[in-house]
Amino acid sequence: MNKLQALKDEPLYKQLQKRLLEEVQCGGYLSGQKFLTINEIADKYKVSRMTARQAVMQLQKAGILYSRPQRGTFINNPKGNIKSSFTIGAAFLDIYNTSSPYLSESFRGLTGMAREKGMSLVTMALKSDRDILSELELSGKIDGLVLTSWVSVEAIVKLREIGLPFVWLDNDLPLQDIACILVDKIYGMLLSVDYLIAQKRKRIAMIDPWGGCERLAGCKTVLESKELPVIPELLRVNSARTYEDETAFTYKSAAEILDEGKPDGLVVFGEVATQIVIRLALERGLKIPDDLAIVSCTNIATKDYFPVPVGVIKIPLMEMSGMAVDLLHKMLRGEHIENAKIMVKPYLVDEE
Repeated sequence: MNKLQALKDEPLYKQLQKRLLEEVQCGGYLSGQKFLTINEIADKYKVSRMTARQAVMQLQKAGILYSRPQRGTFINNPKGNIKSSFTIGAAFLDIYNTSSPYLSESFRGLTGMAREKGMSLVTMALKSDRDILSELELSGKIDGLVLTSWVSVEAIVKLREIGLPFVWLDNDLPLQDIACILVDKIYGMLLSVDYLIAQKRKRIAMIDPWGGCERLAGCKTVLESKELPVIPELLRVNSARTYEDETAFTYKSAAEILDEGKPDGLVVFGEVATQIVIRLALERGLKIPDDLAIVSCTNIATKDYFPVPVGVIKIPLMEMSGMAVDLLHKMLRGEHIENAKIMVKPYLVDEE
């Protein structure tokens, strides 16, 4: 008989938790198999949905079950044995310069948090996202994955199909159950425009090799909110996937903007793109920041990285990388996660 009875010394959800644990351990379930829904548990054991949810949450905290938004509850460890440590992978695409701020910040954040959580970290330097799928023959050797670069929708779908937990760093798709750590792009643009307004700049350009349509829409929104002119030919965005894409797009866009658009302020994303813009501006005899004020949204934390005075909007990639590892660790332990899409704000590097 499944009906539970209220006991003086034990809450109903605790009784249900024990019954569900017995069902998991004795029901022939395999890791990754779908378990009963909250409604099914409530009906089977004649309890409220709240009681059913409380019991399931306790088993999630214990690492026995885990939930996937809009897909249900699944078996994590049918025997209730949580691994004492995990091995996770970090997949990098297009590693073109091991001294770049992007890579150094990522590595520091990933390794630091992995060490803090007692996890082993395996890095994978891949030429394309197809290599991710072939490398996932390693999936028996790794328990989860941090994606540090853009990969195709096909690769994301495949990762979901094989059931390997992953967190996507600074990328996202409009799907509820993709865990990711994101930078607040609109806020970063707002900081950039405010910086240029403080320097009395009005013809503001933007070059973003990586941002795509979302960043373009955000830039237009911010400019309009500040009652500044939106000049389409000064706003250039792309969806680069490699260093070569970034370089080619930036050279072409910067040359056209500087020769034809005559901006007095420019927002550029990425340290490589910023260096290209500075070089082309100096070649044209422009004085920075007198003739052209530049704001760089980048991973570096110092203005001294650039040869001329440049405003820096810091993207806290090291912190974001650590947050990705921490989120993945919680997923592997089956902990209840309220929000799998975490937004992080960039900040203006203080003037000295």
